[in-house]
Amino acid sequence: QERHGARSFYFCDESLYPPTLEGLCDLIPQTGMDVKWGGMIRFEESLDRAFLQRMYDAGCYSLFFGLESMSQAMQDVIKKGTQVDVVWRTLRDCKEIGIKIHMFFILGIPGETEADMMESLNFMRNHPDLYETLQIAQFELLVGSPIYLKPERYGVENLEVVSDHARLAYSE
Repeated sequence: QERHGARSFYFCDESLYPPTLEGLCDLIPQTGMDVKWGGMIRFEESLDRAFLQRMYDAGCYSLFFGLESMSQAMQDVIKKGTQVDVVWRTLRDCKEIGIKIHMFFILGIPGETEADMMESLNFMRNHPDLYETLQIAQFELLVGSPIYLKPERYGVENLEVVSDHARLAYSE
């Protein structure tokens, strides 16, 4: 900021780590910096209202969440450790505090039923007040991912190469 006059930062990381954020939330006010910032983060139990308020007070204006699905069954399949009740609480707290939200969704996760998909689609349709923007992608099986390494655990069969970039897709 001192060198370039930047007033806004986006932290480019797969997921901001809450203990690191605690230090950041202490450091920004201590230095007197007047900055806005955002980044990607997971829906963590530790993101309670008090912590989110602390982040906002330290300049956090937006968070990007890789939610993937509003279905707890799909959360359990992808094994991210996300609990849908924590998602609802976090989104409501962010809305009330003033933190803007972007969420990533994936449709077509192996084993996803129409009912699972509708949980995500109904959330998007019925709760636009809880997010600013969404990004929706279809499931793509990547080499080295847990589903690729143990496809039988996920009911995936007939793996075949679909491009020369070593990306794989599944077929039912």
